Amino acid sequence: MGQDYIRLYRTGRGDKVIKLEKLVWADQWMTYYDLEVPHHRHWTKLKE
Repeated sequence: MGQDYIRLYRTGRGDKVIKLEKLVWADQWMTYYDLEVPHHRHWTKLKE
């Protein structure tokens, strides 16, 4: 997909965070695949 759409960042504590750079594209992708976009309270830490 490329860095224009999705990027991996590190927080000040060294945790990895995936950020969707184009939110309109992400919303359309989720709608196409009939998936729900999570809200802040639904976020989970990824296993290492």
